[in-house]
Amino acid sequence: MSELGAAGAAATAGLIAGAIERKGGAGEGPPAPGQACLNCGAGLAGAYCHVCGQPARISRTLGDVIHDVLHAFLHLDTKAWRTFPQLVMRPGTMTHAYIHGQRAKYVSPLALFLFTVFLMFFVASVIGGPVLGPESPPDGPVAERVLDVPAAQAAVAAAQERRDEAVAAFAKAEAEAAALKDEGSPGAGGAAIGIVAGAKGSVQAAENRLQRAKARLALAQANEASKAAQAQDAPADAAKGEGVSVTVDVGEAGTATIEQDRDDRPWQEQLREAVEDGEVTVNTGFPEADARILAQLRNPDLALYKLQETASKFSFLLVPISLPFIALLFLWKRGVTLFDHVVVSLYSLSFMSVLFVLLGLIGSLGEPAALFVASAATLIPPVHIFFHLKGAYGLKVWSALWRTVLLLIFITFTISLFAIAILLLGLLA
Repeated sequence: MSELGAAGAAATAGLIAGAIERKGGAGEGPPAPGQACLNCGAGLAGAYCHVCGQPARISRTLGDVIHDVLHAFLHLDTKAWRTFPQLVMRPGTMTHAYIHGQRAKYVSPLALFLFTVFLMFFVASVIGGPVLGPESPPDGPVAERVLDVPAAQAAVAAAQERRDEAVAAFAKAEAEAAALKDEGSPGAGGAAIGIVAGAKGSVQAAENRLQRAKARLALAQANEASKAAQAQDAPADAAKGEGVSVTVDVGEAGTATIEQDRDDRPWQEQLREAVEDGEVTVNTGFPEADARILAQLRNPDLALYKLQETASKFSFLLVPISLPFIALLFLWKRGVTLFDHVVVSLYSLSFMSVLFVLLGLIGSLGEPAALFVASAATLIPPVHIFFHLKGAYGLKVWSALWRTVLLLIFITFTISLFAIAILLLGLLA
């Protein structure tokens, strides 16, 4: 997610939260004698209409617009100052009070969840880039991975064998596809296309691997020739410079150029090469979907951007995914409803979002803060969940403890399901 897009998302979340929480406007005040509500026409007896809730006084100044925006985005009122400390220090007490009717004191769980989640993605977009790896290799010496000639020749032979196997499998797939088409059964055409497309992709991946193996063989031969020239005190152009550049003809596949094989290449380049070499496989059960996902992974930066966008838009899925797991812990406890679980889930996710923001900002300071961030990320969530469950549901220490342990296990399933949903939604879009 870009910084501008993330900032817009955070502002939108703030406005939504303000719209949910705030009933009045900048023109709040007592009505004039005999004044009627401008919205529904009911007679007014106070600062708000008792029928529709609209403020008695409505202003139309530019200052009120600015006030409303700042109020909605920053939400600097007594609710926010009361909610955030309680969310951190006494989450169970606050959640229990909200569930049992004390709701005017606190920011509602939905509003808080919206704002904190979008704030988390905004911070992640600002500080998350360097964590994922550099866009280009760093300055300084770069390690080369140069095979000796016999090893490179063995790699070429293995790649040639894999290519021959892929070509034979492609021919077999074409025969199977033709047989399916002759059957004329429903869906046979799509299945035939999928079979051929998968086999064709395997041939292309094997061809790419063979091309790289031949290029590495040429690099190994050039490296050996360079060493021989150095041994004879002869000038060796291939040994000069920061790296070795070799161009080798690989027949029908074209040409392959290797400048350096880097151990510290960006993760984007490594993933792209793995996909092109056929080392990454996707099997969703739908060949067209598999091909689309692999096509997305060939451009890792764009795929990552789409995943971030999708995760921010569908973050609300965490609530319905986690709800069954929380409910499972309280199946036999009387007086507990699904509403209670939703409130607990929303407030807990809000705290985790705030914690991520704080740890992300601290972690961006550099290496000295890394140990603290890792320790805090490991210790704080279980402790917070324990006290949250204990206070929200009125549990004894042992009851809250074993539920905390199980919930931590359930959270791994929740995150896994959410990640799968985001991968499918993001890469298939």
